[in-house]
Amino acid sequence: MLDGLLSTTHSSLTRGDLIELTSAAAVGKTQFLYFLCMTTILPFELALSLSSTGEDASVLLGGRGRSVVVCDCDNRWDILRLADHVEHYIRKRISLTESINASDIAPEAIQNAVQSALRNVHIFRPTGTLSLAATLQSLPAYHRTKMKDEEITMLMIDSMTAFYWTDRWELERSKGTWESHPMKHVARALNALRHELGVVVWMTTQNLFPHRPDTSTSMQHRGYIPEPTQRRMCSVRKR
Repeated sequence: MLDGLLSTTHSSLTRGDLIELTSAAAVGKTQFLYFLCMTTILPFELALSLSSTGEDASVLLGGRGRSVVVCDCDNRWDILRLADHVEHYIRKRISLTESINASDIAPEAIQNAVQSALRNVHIFRPTGTLSLAATLQSLPAYHRTKMKDEEITMLMIDSMTAFYWTDRWELERSKGTWESHPMKHVARALNALRHELGVVVWMTTQNLFPHRPDTSTSMQHRGYIPEPTQRRMCSVRKR
């Protein structure tokens, strides 16, 4: 299923799609997003100058050459780690290109390619659910002023359940309902972004509870992601 979603030439993703990656903790959801981010920000082909001939050689990277916005709710995203992934991937693709000798490429050429790709990544670190909603609401203005020449292809939220326990405690303390749930604002902002910018949204969630029938007296076993957002979702679960 993921192969069909991720293919750069025959992807089944369409503008405005929302995909949830949900599983137990520590099974590789963030690592998967690193890979997805890397292949989105890299170009499809990379031209490198050969020191022996002075000519340019083309390396097939298979990327999309587009921008990614990351909402790092767990405060785990590391730009240096992403840079390492990008550099390793470029070097591996060079080694698989028969017409190029890796020793014939200046180190700064690869570093320049890495830096060029990283300029397509925009990382935000919300500190709570309302902070996440405010970040999402501000993205159209940010895109107009800070990313005039870029197209946001993907929005990644890692993790959508990062503030679950804080929100649950606050709702129980205030005897709140869905109408007062801060995630309501996130749902509205997400739906607006999907329609206005056409971004593909990837979000990770953690399986906090086993599925149980809903009751009118408790929200703890309901899906944490609001229903207005869930209606157009493809869930990919790793068990």
